Amino acid sequence: MSVAIPMPVKMIVAVPGPWTSRAEVEQAVVGLGKEAWMEEGAEPHSLFLEWVPADGSLSGAVLAGGAPGAFTAAEAAALTEARGCAFAIDKAAGSVLSVRRMMRLVAGLLRRGGLAAKVESSGRSHGPARWGRLDPDKVDDRMYAFVTLVGTPASGYGSCGMHNLGMPDTWLPGSTSPAEVGPRLTAFNLMQLDAGLEVPAGGTCEAAIGGHRYRAEHTPSRFASGTLHHNPYGEWRLRPE
Repeated sequence: MSVAIPMPVKMIVAVPGPWTSRAEVEQAVVGLGKEAWMEEGAEPHSLFLEWVPADGSLSGAVLAGGAPGAFTAAEAAALTEARGCAFAIDKAAGSVLSVRRMMRLVAGLLRRGGLAAKVESSGRSHGPARWGRLDPDKVDDRMYAFVTLVGTPASGYGSCGMHNLGMPDTWLPGSTSPAEVGPRLTAFNLMQLDAGLEVPAGGTCEAAIGGHRYRAEHTPSRFASGTLHHNPYGEWRLRPE
């Protein structure tokens, strides 16, 4: 991408679980063995672990970010048993290597008693079974893990979380048929991840998605700078031609 990044991308995944201290979280990671989650070539000093005690809002906050089918009834009920919440934080994210490492680390924490995975840097949540089926080596699974869709007819519809993967987010006009929002945003974002998409001089280009032609304009992120949802890579605003 030919987009200047003014600051490192921070990726955070919350994992509620049985841990009562940061030391217990660290011990769980040690028990996994580095070979279970380390990614050769990833920045070795950018990954950190934090912990906070569970409170009454934890279960609701996690479930609110889940797409339909993200949690089984048993997984949703088990969230009330969390004693604390671990946070895996990568302060130099935005690459395939950092995403694969995070996916494997979180999968390991889920095997060690974690009850869910919530990507704080997009808002998307997953139950343990759903996360466990995701393959870090598959581009569509990486996007599914870290990117969610948001919006309304008034504001337009868009993705949130593509900065975790090192790419701009994508937005469609609010007049887009709700049934087409997900497929079109997903198709455009996968095109970015599969082939890359340079920002051309002037900041606009043409794109074809499922027989529909759009003019794509590159603009700053609509999420406020300094927030976890802010995308320093900006966003593509797609307008029908």
